[in-house]
Amino acid sequence: MKAATLFEPYLDRLDVPDRLDAIQNLAHVFGSLHRWEKVDALAKELHRIARIHYEQQLDQKGNYTRPKHPVYFYILYSYLMRSVVYEEVGDFEKALHFVTLYEDGSWIQDRSGDAEQIIKQFQQWGKANKLLYRLLSGDVEVLPMYLELVSSNEKELPTALSKIVQAANRHMFNIDSILDRFSSYLPYKSNQEYDKYIMAEQNAHFLIQLGIYYLHNNRAGGIDWLLQGLDLSVKINSDKNIIRCMTLYELYRDLSTPEEASRYKILVREVQKRNETKVNLSGSLV
Repeated sequence: MKAATLFEPYLDRLDVPDRLDAIQNLAHVFGSLHRWEKVDALAKELHRIARIHYEQQLDQKGNYTRPKHPVYFYILYSYLMRSVVYEEVGDFEKALHFVTLYEDGSWIQDRSGDAEQIIKQFQQWGKANKLLYRLLSGDVEVLPMYLELVSSNEKELPTALSKIVQAANRHMFNIDSILDRFSSYLPYKSNQEYDKYIMAEQNAHFLIQLGIYYLHNNRAGGIDWLLQGLDLSVKINSDKNIIRCMTLYELYRDLSTPEEASRYKILVREVQKRNETKVNLSGSLV
């Protein structure tokens, strides 16, 4: 967080091609920290700079410094970023609006094979995310279509399952058959090469969501999922998830086995040690 904050003022000193990639990467960092207002602001800036640069390229039709991706990629990606922001804050109508923007590549003049591939990729993401946002809005009828679409992509399936569990908890519908069918993907496992902390954070969130679903639907193992979520949250120092796990455990404490109660006590001691270390470090700096 500190590094991202320190780096942000230097963005304007970068050449445009480098600035586009830097903004994209910085948005990923703030996204991992759930700073969605910062991600939204960076997405707007990415769109502004990329649009200007794209128009300049059309006028120049000559040699110019190229960024990592074609400039129109960053324009489409800025829309994708904003759709994710609105998904995370629960405004699925606006999220769907931005999906329609990054699905549309008709304005792109480049008709090379690479351009067609980029446009196709954004359209594929849009197709899946339209169904996802409808599902998260409570439209359970799209669940079979969404599941059929994502089940063919093994890399995307773990993330999709996490979203399905989230929707089921939000709107209280049953997904027992889905969890049984894809039990080999539980707990969350990702094949995508993202930052390890980000993936661990998503994993912890998924474990907690599974715990909530199992407990609400009287499935055996709910406390175990919560404790796995708490264990991972302690390891990655995710205060938000630690608090949520401990709150949920206390609500359902009576359902825990003696072994689970013992595991919980050990994890609580780990949390206490970590907090004491924080206090001692802060005291030594005063």
